[in-house]
Order: sequence, then structure tokens, then C-alpha cells
Amino acid sequence: MATTALSTVFLEETLRLAFLKKSFLEKITPHLKFQYLPSPELKQIYKDITNHYSLTGTLPTIGTIYEKNKDNDKLLNVLNRIKESEIVDPQTLLVQLEKYIKDVRFAELWDKVMQKHQSGEKEQAVKMMAEGSQEIVEFSILKDNGNFLKVFEDFQKVQLEKQIKKEENIVNYDKIPFGILPLDIVTEGGMDRKDTVLFILRSGIGKSTVLKWIGMYACRLGYDVLHIQLEGSSEECMDKYTQVWSAISYSAAKTGNIESEKYHKLLSIAQDMVVLKHDISIKSFESFDESTMVDVRDAVVEYIKERGKAPDLLLFDSMDLADPGDGVKYSADTQSVKMKINNSSRKFKNICNEFDMRGITALQASEVKAEVWNDPGRTITRSDAAGDKSVANSYSMVFTGNQTLDEEKRRTMRIYIDKMRYYSMRNRTYPICTNFAIGRFFDLQRTKRVFKDIYFQSEEDKQ
Repeated sequence: MATTALSTVFLEETLRLAFLKKSFLEKITPHLKFQYLPSPELKQIYKDITNHYSLTGTLPTIGTIYEKNKDNDKLLNVLNRIKESEIVDPQTLLVQLEKYIKDVRFAELWDKVMQKHQSGEKEQAVKMMAEGSQEIVEFSILKDNGNFLKVFEDFQKVQLEKQIKKEENIVNYDKIPFGILPLDIVTEGGMDRKDTVLFILRSGIGKSTVLKWIGMYACRLGYDVLHIQLEGSSEECMDKYTQVWSAISYSAAKTGNIESEKYHKLLSIAQDMVVLKHDISIKSFESFDESTMVDVRDAVVEYIKERGKAPDLLLFDSMDLADPGDGVKYSADTQSVKMKINNSSRKFKNICNEFDMRGITALQASEVKAEVWNDPGRTITRSDAAGDKSVANSYSMVFTGNQTLDEEKRRTMRIYIDKMRYYSMRNRTYPICTNFAIGRFFDLQRTKRVFKDIYFQSEEDKQ
């Protein structure tokens, strides 16, 4: 077959994404034939990926393909280049791949037409060129390729998939709980893939604490967590996480002043978590106003290269410190701040969609008057965010934390559900107990005890 002059770098990027995204692999396999690839190594790797997926329904790891071909040095060199390839936006690759396939198909068609023409079958050659060219012009990877889910036509297929999941007890596998009782109740178990969540709180009442609490809760359940910190160092973030899981004071975590017996118990717990491969990865950007959402995406890509998959949960602390990275110079006036936060939020949503992750971030409330925040009968809303109420548009769920001076003394707080897609609610405001002294945003046992009338109603009351 005739080859094209296109760089194999693009094809290596294509196969890199095929290792990571089922939806991408399913899109390209009906159209990208093995013979279209320019080298035996690329053909074999692509064949191994598609065969593995066809047999198991799961994506192979690069290590799996390495083991299968460990005696083929040339193939392993190509596989290593694929591993180091940039992780490109799927839509960009699909556009390039469509052009590549058209070029290859035209080169094949040209060879066949020339052979017929030279053998004296001139009329057949003209007809072949006309029909083949028309097919190539009309070809599109995106056209008629399952981009639409049909309510009736796909009903049986979808229900069968759900039944299989039910029988395998993985119905709720994609739900990551918040570890905050009322939120897990109203969401029927937590966050789905691609869900984005925004917490809005006043300064000093738990904006960073709530993210770390959820991150540690997810980690303990075995989910992969990436925490990106725009305020403070990685060490500071690490110390706060240590406080959460060890139940020691922040001062002890920061200074390392831990009694010997307590230290050995904590070390044993940490070693057990390592064996289970339960961990949280921290990426810190310590210079204010220099970190962009491009840097955030790069951090996710860096994580994928290190771990072989995207994190299940991305925590971002915090949205008010981010720059969209869109080349626009944002000033300090109110309107510019709003635009900056809104544009960064959209980028955050796009990143979570691209890598099939759940994402949680926080935003500081603006100058809320004391008669609002110090009134137990009132709550802050999206309108009080340090941007404007339209910031909620980029998120699946928006929650606010509300705490009066009296509630702070009693270590309680009210969570207000400002925005919630897909779920019905009896109430929008739910009280919880906190324990910030040991870094815990939510105290389950005290919440059950103090607010038992709310969370443990009789069946009669629920109906």
C-alpha cells in the first residue's frame, strides 16, 4: 500500500489516547484499519489494544502490551514513544485522523486505478476513480458513528448493560461519596463521572478543609485522588491531610512532634495504605497569579503518565486563585474578576469531561453582610460568590457552607444546596457537626447524635 508523509508522532498520540479512553477507541476502530498504519510495530500495538478490548471489555495497560511483546525491541521502542506522547484533546485527534484515513484511502485508490488503466481497462479505471473518490469525500469518522443515543432503539442495549452491572454488584461503583451525610443522602451515594462540584464558603470557615475531607474519604475507599493546591506549599497541604487521617493536631503534624507509640501506629496505617495502593497525589503551585488552567490540565496529564490512568477525583484549591490561561489579561475590577472566575470554571469543567473525572473546587464568598451570615435563618447563595451567580453554570452541584458565631462555638454548620441536577430534595438546608481541631469537616457521630431528629426520622415521617 502507498504510505503518506504524515508524521508517525500523530499516530503515536492516537494510540496513547486509545490506551486511556474507551469512547475514543470505540470511535476509531470501525475506521482505522491495521493496514492503514505505516509500520509493523504500530500495526501490532494497535491490534493488541483492539484484541484485548474485544475479549475483556477493558482497556489494556501499556505494561500489558509490553509483556506480550517483550522480545521485540523495535516494538518496545515504539511503545515507549507512545507512553511519552502528549495526551491530546480527542476532538483534535479525530479531525487529524479523518484526514489521515482519507489520504491513505486515496493513495490506495490511486494505485488500483493506475493498475487498471495500465492493463487497458480504462473505462473501469475511470468508474473506479469516480465512485471511490465520492466515498472518500463523504467519509467522516463522526458521521453515523454512535454519537447519538436513541431512546427506543438503544433501550434494550442500555438495560442489558445495567443488568450486567447489577449482577456484578457494580451499580454504584462510579459513585464517589462526599463523606458528608446529607450530601450522600440527596445524591443517592455521591458524585458520578464528569460531575463538577463547587463549594462556596466565607474565608476561614472550611473552604480548604472540605476539599481535603472529601479527598481523604475517597482515598480510603480506594479511589485515585489528585489534589492541586494554588495556595500554600505541598508540605502544608500534606500536613493538613496528615491531620485528617491521623486525628492529631495540625501543630503536631507540622512540627513532627508525635509521641513514639503514636508515630509507630500511624506508620503502620500508612504502610497498609501503600500496600493497598490507596493514596492522594498533591501538586502545589506556590506562586500566586502564575498558575493557569493549562497548568492544571498539564498536571492531570503528568499524573496519567505516572499512574497510567486519570485520577478518579480531581480536587482544586481554589477557583478564585486560578487564571484561565486563555491569553486575556484580567484586571482587578469587579467585572474582570467575574470573567476570570467564570472562564476558569468552564476550563475546569472541560478538563473533567476530557479525562472522565469528577472534580471539586471551592470559591470564597464575597463581602457578605453580617446580618446575613450571622443569622441562623439565612444562608449565602451563588449570588454571594466572589464572581457572580452565573459561576454556577459550569457546575453540576453547588453547595454553600453557613456558620454563625454561635454555630462556630458549638462546632456546627449548615450546608445549603444551591444547585443540584437530577435529584429531588425535601429540604435545601442541612445542619452538620464539624471537628476542625483535627482537620475534619464532618463529624458523623456527633451529627447523628445532635441532629438525630433530622437524619433518622421514622418511616411515617419520610412518606
